[in-house]
Amino acid sequence: MLTYRSVMGLFINKAFTEKMYDFFLDFSEIITSIGLVTLSQKTTPNTGYEREHQEGAAMALMNIFQDTPRPIKDLPSAIRKATKAGIVDFSGHSGLTHLPDHFATPLSLDLCGCENLTSLPSDLYVGGWIDASGSSLTATPKGMIVRRDIILRGCDTLQSLPYPLCVDGSLDVTGCEALRDISGVRKVSGNLEMTGCISLQKLPDEIAVGCSINLSDCRSLTHLPSKITVGKSLTMRGCESLECLPDILHIDGDLDLTDCTSLRRIPPKISVSGYLKLSGCTGIAIPQQLISSMYRKILLPIDFSVF
Repeated sequence: MLTYRSVMGLFINKAFTEKMYDFFLDFSEIITSIGLVTLSQKTTPNTGYEREHQEGAAMALMNIFQDTPRPIKDLPSAIRKATKAGIVDFSGHSGLTHLPDHFATPLSLDLCGCENLTSLPSDLYVGGWIDASGSSLTATPKGMIVRRDIILRGCDTLQSLPYPLCVDGSLDVTGCEALRDISGVRKVSGNLEMTGCISLQKLPDEIAVGCSINLSDCRSLTHLPSKITVGKSLTMRGCESLECLPDILHIDGDLDLTDCTSLRRIPPKISVSGYLKLSGCTGIAIPQQLISSMYRKILLPIDFSVF
């Protein structure tokens, strides 16, 4: 078994041997960035795919250290700063522009506030959640796998989520004002948070969200796809360009269409288990049957018609 002293000796002597490689694989978490190195708890890869990523991460670390070795006295404090409570934490590091190829971690990855981070590895694997809020990403990479939440709040340069992306947790792109294309998003197990995505004009033709969807202030969104599945509530407050809803829509929660000023008609086959909020939808036509069945759970605008 390798001791702390023997590991440090390997660094000092620059003995990047197969023994050191196996050591990295045993710990399975290798991160290098702006002089920081993290070695996390021991873990066993669940699949060949995960092991391939971890092997690549080991090689990436070894190559970087061989090129730019760091003084041994810097490592302990770097480890303490970079890893905490199951999180690889590089938040706020403005000098971080990219991660090594084949980057893999069984932990969560905090890149929040890394304002100069412009890209992620094409085969990124994160076993927990990833938070790259406030970064300079323009798109998510092909082949990225994240086992929990993906958080990209306030990424001003983010324009697309183009590649197939199944999110096992929630997806939060709140305030990504340049985001136009989310065609790669097909399934989100948790919540889909897209408040303030003012450039978004449409959702994918087929999208399934296990919990709630929040599209408030998506001012360029004109319609919803016919094959949309919402597990709980759908919020679209202030979607001023929304013109129509799918002919058949079931919401197992609240449907909030407050201030959707371009919406002219509620389809007869709509089904809402919670509250239907139509305040500010001036001149909208509403089925009489819907008003009758939801008379205590419908918020009507001042001016509307019945059919």
